[in-house]
Amino acid sequence: MYNLPYFKADNEKDVIEFMRQHSFITLSGCSADLKPVATHIPVLLEQREDKLFLIGHIMKQTDHHKAFAQNNNVLAIFTGPHSYVSASWYVDKQQASTWNYMTVHAKGKLTFLDETALLEVLTKTTSHFEKDNSSPSLN
Repeated sequence: MYNLPYFKADNEKDVIEFMRQHSFITLSGCSADLKPVATHIPVLLEQREDKLFLIGHIMKQTDHHKAFAQNNNVLAIFTGPHSYVSASWYVDKQQASTWNYMTVHAKGKLTFLDETALLEVLTKTTSHFEKDNSSPSLN
């Protein structure tokens, strides 16, 4: 990902709001034997003091669960709108075509929770994303 300062958001509140609006992330890392792993999950954001926590769920005993258990360094990728930008749109025809996009990369450590906390995560996630309060998953 290009890291050009004139395209970078510098307002932390804007970045966190972007993360909240695009909360279906790619969670990636490496296993203990340095094989890449990734999974896609919805997350909730929680701010505690000066730290930001991503709360989500992955299935146990899958390749990515086993890899994250061995190496808890992760990269969470939040992806937003994107579009192709044709070189034909530029006055200078020597410009290359490019891609315009919005994304946030958040690095951190993954922690697995106990069964009680897992139930809380699943309840919070369902409550947040379920639009019908009479859904059987909420009762």
